Amino acid sequence: MEIDYSAWKIFSEGKTPGTTPLPEKFSEYLNPSSDKLVVDVGCGWGRVSVWLYLQGYSVVGTDINDKEIERARVAAKRIIKPGAKNTLNFQVDDSSKHIELGNGVADGVAVNGMFLAMTTPESRIGLASEILRILKPGGILSVAEFAQTSDEEYKIDYRKHALITNEYGTVVGFKKDLGITFKDKSDEEIKALGKPENIDYFSHHYTEDELREILSNFEILELNKEKFTTRSGKHINGFVIYAKKP
Repeated sequence: MEIDYSAWKIFSEGKTPGTTPLPEKFSEYLNPSSDKLVVDVGCGWGRVSVWLYLQGYSVVGTDINDKEIERARVAAKRIIKPGAKNTLNFQVDDSSKHIELGNGVADGVAVNGMFLAMTTPESRIGLASEILRILKPGGILSVAEFAQTSDEEYKIDYRKHALITNEYGTVVGFKKDLGITFKDKSDEEIKALGKPENIDYFSHHYTEDELREILSNFEILELNKEKFTTRSGKHINGFVIYAKKP
């Protein structure tokens, strides 16, 4: 079936999954200052954007989900400090196609779980290209993304999800209230579950090689493997990456 990452637009306010770790080492590579602009790509309801703002950066959060952006804007009005020099703004963009910012304007970009939603090769390339475009030379990129987990349970799950998504590592987020599981189902029965009315979203879990290829135009400063928690509460491998635009 055709995979459409824009399904992430449907989450209502505050419901977009956000379990990746905050970019706590960002300040080691970019000193917090009101004259430093950091763009939070795929900001959802603003969790990372607000955290970056409170560190002292000026921040623009961007997301495809206009409901989440509106919620983030309302929250920002309560958070912005009177007389603060740094700013906090939000905008709606399909970041895999175009971020409504000029070339080389950002000192930093934070991406927390955004590549997760990029479930086509074209969208992954597009997102990486837009990040590269808006960053200044020497600008810092932080990435936190879910990794493919190699234990046998996950391998079986990935194979079963691929019956619907046609890509190993790309998984289906079924609507919770339907209680859908793959237990005791044949391959054909699993394929039949891939109806739009059953699905909330698609997401992709990455290998290290996949992420290195996507970020091939950046200088990788560090790549760390950590444990993340999924929307459903499962523990899974993850990558935390800091990189620089040459």
